[in-house]
Amino acid sequence: MNNDDTKNRWQHGPAEAWLPYEPTPTDPWNLSKVLRLHRRAGLGATWRQVQRDLNDGHKAAIRRMLDGADQGPDRRAAESIRAFCDAMFDSYRTTGGLDPVRTAWFYRLVFSPWPLRERMILAWHTHYATSETKTYEKDTLVDQHLTQRELWRAPISRLHLAMLRDRAMLYWLDGAANRRGAINENLGREFLELFALGVGNYSEQDVRETARALTGWQRIYERQQPLKYMPALHDPGQMTILGQSGNWNDQDVVRIACAHPAAARRIAWRLWRTFISNVDHPPDDLLEPLAAAMRVDGDVDIARGLDVLLHSRLFHSEAYAGRSVLAPAVWTATVLRSGETFPPHPDLLMVAAAAQRMGQRLFQPPNVAGWPGGMEWLTSPALVARANFAAWLTSDESQVPADHWNKLVERYEIKPGETELDFWTALFWGAVPTDQQRGRLAAQIDNGKSDDRAATVRAVLTAASAHLA
Repeated sequence: MNNDDTKNRWQHGPAEAWLPYEPTPTDPWNLSKVLRLHRRAGLGATWRQVQRDLNDGHKAAIRRMLDGADQGPDRRAAESIRAFCDAMFDSYRTTGGLDPVRTAWFYRLVFSPWPLRERMILAWHTHYATSETKTYEKDTLVDQHLTQRELWRAPISRLHLAMLRDRAMLYWLDGAANRRGAINENLGREFLELFALGVGNYSEQDVRETARALTGWQRIYERQQPLKYMPALHDPGQMTILGQSGNWNDQDVVRIACAHPAAARRIAWRLWRTFISNVDHPPDDLLEPLAAAMRVDGDVDIARGLDVLLHSRLFHSEAYAGRSVLAPAVWTATVLRSGETFPPHPDLLMVAAAAQRMGQRLFQPPNVAGWPGGMEWLTSPALVARANFAAWLTSDESQVPADHWNKLVERYEIKPGETELDFWTALFWGAVPTDQQRGRLAAQIDNGKSDDRAATVRAVLTAASAHLA
């Protein structure tokens, strides 16, 4: 992949990028666009789902992605999957460790009928990065996750305020040690820099004054109430934040920040990183129209931003196709969903461990900025781990039946030869291969004559295109 992240690959006017896509004879709604929709905004798709969205047309397919489907990839009813997943989280939230919770999250990733929601929750998990390495009460991390799940496309002010009052966040960024007369700037700085505005849109004075406004939370060593807001510990003096003066608290901090022009650009940047490219820096003139569409009543409308982005000409164009590296949690879930490895599904504890070897352990981001993503997902050790995952998945050790891949071909009546190879690359690359790619794959699997479909799947999964969207 050419990593020239300064190049604007969109060759039209910036405003045109976010106009609604409409199929034309020269730019039809086709297999490539269906695969891209599921791979970039969701978590892959089964061949049945691909054919459904191809036949239903772009409006129905995009709407289904935004609103969720009525069935999961295994055809179970959406409500049944939701109830089961909720029960898993309720059961595991107070356990001594997070491994069962991680497993339950991977279960959601694999079976959710609403993959866009899962992609956004993963995005918020790195945007508001909080790690178990410092947050010792593990149930607080589960509570944070469930809050982000509830507010995943609410106006950003609601999510900001919830995170500023979140127990795990207050422990992680020392908000519980920030009090009148002993100001700790950590939470205030990261709120302005990472969560709300981005670098260059605030001053050191804004950091100090924001920290004062966030004073008052106290850690209490009582089992039923480990954290409490105590007015006596809040700094009551006048503060000036981003040019506005008053006796501010956390609600005022959020209100002032969300009304700043940079607030929508920061969230537009996060959507770009999640759904367009995590190796290309978004040109300012291209990002601003998306940000402008999200500015509503002094707030940032996430739901509107997602609607504009997923309907946009840019999203459905070839401009940034293949310019996003799939994170380990996303990639592994996409492989399992697309390959219909259920029932039975592989041991998801092993899947979570494999994702960790690829560089992503859920609930343990590397620092306050979260996972860097992009090409950092494709280091040499990570690529070895991805290849090992492909080998494991296509072996008897994964619990996937030996004849699973044969049955998948038979189920959809895929013809042998090039057509079958195109089927596998559509599922696991989100694209039909070029003649050159097809030739390399055929040579890798015994000149295309091998009837060992597990070997074919391994070859497809270890190709560079398997990790991109």
